[in-house]
Amino acid sequence: MFRYIRHTYVTAKRQVSRFALDRRGAVAVFLAVGIVPLIGFIGIATDAARGYMVRAKLQQALDAAALAGGRAMDDPDRDDDIRAFFAANFPDGFLGATVNIPTITVDTVEGVVDVQVAAALPTSFMRVFGADNIDVSARAVVRRAVRGMELVLIMDNTGSMRWDNKMTTMKTAATDLIDILYGSNETVDDFYVGIVPYVSGVNVGFVHTDWTSDYDPSDFDLVGAYSPTQLSWKGCVMARPFPDDSNDKTPAQALFETYIWEDDSVNDWDPGPYNESDANQAASSSTDGPNLSCPTPILPLTAEKTTVQAAIDAMVWYRRFGTMSNVGMVWGWRVLSPNWRGLWGGATPPTLPLDYNEPLTDKVAILLTDGLNQWSGASNDYYYAYGYPDDGNLVPPPVNNTNSRAELNSRLAQICTAMKATGTIIYTITFRVGNNPSLKQLYEDCASDPDQYFDSPSNAELAQTFEQIGAELSNLRLQQ
Repeated sequence: MFRYIRHTYVTAKRQVSRFALDRRGAVAVFLAVGIVPLIGFIGIATDAARGYMVRAKLQQALDAAALAGGRAMDDPDRDDDIRAFFAANFPDGFLGATVNIPTITVDTVEGVVDVQVAAALPTSFMRVFGADNIDVSARAVVRRAVRGMELVLIMDNTGSMRWDNKMTTMKTAATDLIDILYGSNETVDDFYVGIVPYVSGVNVGFVHTDWTSDYDPSDFDLVGAYSPTQLSWKGCVMARPFPDDSNDKTPAQALFETYIWEDDSVNDWDPGPYNESDANQAASSSTDGPNLSCPTPILPLTAEKTTVQAAIDAMVWYRRFGTMSNVGMVWGWRVLSPNWRGLWGGATPPTLPLDYNEPLTDKVAILLTDGLNQWSGASNDYYYAYGYPDDGNLVPPPVNNTNSRAELNSRLAQICTAMKATGTIIYTITFRVGNNPSLKQLYEDCASDPDQYFDSPSNAELAQTFEQIGAELSNLRLQQ
């Protein structure tokens, strides 16, 4: 009996103790009290995540729209383009958001496009706290800027450019390119442009007599055909012997000879006298003289927009000398080559050209032709940067357009390869060359990338080509 009573007492005590220690009911009470704010916090986090997604999508769409506006800053449809890009990149009704029409502010002088937009996102959980919408906004500011650049335009000035308004079209398109890159500014920080007009040779400028091995002003008096008028050397030079006709060696490493086409029994023009217009060779089919077909001078790297545009405007076509784009291209290289730093003088800063691969600076060449590389019929009636064809300075006689063209094309290809190896970006353009796959392939291979070669079979398409190149060269950067 005693043992039973004792057992009952102990069992009851244990049960009371267990009951006293059991807190499951308290946990349930606390959980019930805390569940409401916990759900609220989860709801807030969910709505906040939706708001973040909407803002990210808004920002992405605004960035695309502002960049489009920067490219079309001077276009009358600019604002419509901005809104169209925004709409294309922000799906209608994204996560249920209601979006206002973007506000657009443009400063064409400073080249700044500022686009802002606000949106309201209906909440899912936060309504229990009285918040029906989340206000979301985004902003994109784009400044149109040109990355530091040395740009040279290597332009065909041969006689075939006189037909069907081709020369005027090329000059207008090149001017449009300059307008795109400069905007309304006379200068742009760290941006310089050079122009190389070419025929079968180029004009380095008559001030560079020290680049030649044979300049002597009295020579003109010794050639009876030029009397009685004292004529001057316009500035064209002969192509140096290979391989120096295809590299960027300086005059200190390899001098040039002056280009002077002396009258002799071979050519058929009247032996004189000649006046100053003959000497300076206007674009005319009736003028002759020692500077025949010597184009306007090279414009070395220059900062001022008006100077560049004047050099483009001054270009005219020159007759009877075929096309030698390798000669134009190698002089474009010399305009950009740091080996020639400080040699050009004039308006070109003595610190230019800069080194290859200078940080935040590009070297760019644009080469245009409207025809095949060739002598003008490979005739010894005409004089070229390589002399008379039968002089053998390009290929051994007998010279014809098959073997001479193959050599000219080969030298152009070598020059393009060497320039690309320096990091120079090359764009090439064939302008109204017709159905000529081999010529087009030569220029496509010369370009830095196949997408940087353009075939422009019409005047209108040439204008579009220069606009596209200008858009690619314009470097837009986001401010925020």
